[in-house]
Amino acid sequence: MAVWPNAATMRRVEIASQGTNHGNANRLSPVSRSASDCPFALRRGGALTEILIVIGTLGVLAALLLPRIVTGRAEAHRLDCVSNLRELGLGARMWSNDHDKSFPWQVSTNDRGTLEFASAGALDRLIQPLGKKLSSVQILACPSDKLRGPAQNFGTLGSSNLSYFIALDALDDDPRMILCGDRNLVGGQMINEHLMVAAPNAAITWGTDMHVRAGNICLADGTVQQVKDTELQKQLSRQTNSVRFAIP
Repeated sequence: MAVWPNAATMRRVEIASQGTNHGNANRLSPVSRSASDCPFALRRGGALTEILIVIGTLGVLAALLLPRIVTGRAEAHRLDCVSNLRELGLGARMWSNDHDKSFPWQVSTNDRGTLEFASAGALDRLIQPLGKKLSSVQILACPSDKLRGPAQNFGTLGSSNLSYFIALDALDDDPRMILCGDRNLVGGQMINEHLMVAAPNAAITWGTDMHVRAGNICLADGTVQQVKDTELQKQLSRQTNSVRFAIP
């Protein structure tokens, strides 16, 4: 006589069968699991490669552009320096036009000049009479001069605020003579800390603490030139006598 399973037994068999099937579905083989992870690994590796390419490209661009940026900044500073010297030269010439073609450092203090300070090379005192001829005291500091900074006003002006020398013996009507220029001169005979004597054949050169191995000079006629060592010496040779430079 056949025995048929009752309802409770059939229910237990059905539940056991479902659990077995569910477990088998979750137990994937290592090959299947590796295959499912592969697209994510490829995407992550591709993204890392793209990041490295971008970083490398930026590095190359920086290497190419940085020298141009530095050169452009130096050129901008040089142009500012030329503008400063042009204004300083113009201010000195305007003052000389009012004082019988003599610059402030060639006129006695009795006549509102600064001649008595010339022998000491006290540049901050020598140019005080030009205060009303210049647009700002800040033009007396070159932006390329890392050792000098602009003064707030002429009352606080000192050597630390001056980037330019003054040629004490320049003549208003002799355009060959140097009137002023960048302070970083090397050579010549130093009479004291701030006074240099330059002979026509002196081997005077430019230092490296402003415009590297070059400098700007303003001639007595108001023109400004950027010159290197050989051009500076050639300009000095055109002056028939030794001249004195007041250097800050």
